Amino acid sequence: GALPEAAEVSLRFLYSASIQQVVRSLALALDWTSGLPLPRSGECLPADLVDGWSPVQVLREGGESIVRVTLRCTRAQPLPGGREAFALLGLGLLSDPKLLP
Repeated sequence: GALPEAAEVSLRFLYSASIQQVVRSLALALDWTSGLPLPRSGECLPADLVDGWSPVQVLREGGESIVRVTLRCTRAQPLPGGREAFALLGLGLLSDPKLLP
C-alpha cells in the first residue's frame, strides 16, 4: 500500500533541572515557526499556532514534570529538526531513570 503523507510520533521523559538546556535546545531545533512570514492584516494564522501547539512541552502530571515531544514526520521532512534534534531527544530519553533504570 501507499505510505501516508505524514505521521505524528509523541515521546515523553521526565524533566529535571539537569536537562533544562537540552530541552531548550530541542525546542529551538524543532521550532516550526521560524521562517514563517508574519501575517499581514486580514490574513489567517496557521491553525497550530492559534491552538498553541508546540513540538516540545513541559507538563505537570501526577506530581512530576514531564517533557512531551511531538514529531511530525512528513515525506518532505522525514527527520524534523535533523540530526541535532534526534541527538538531543536521545539525551533527554537517556536522562529519564524510569526509562533506563
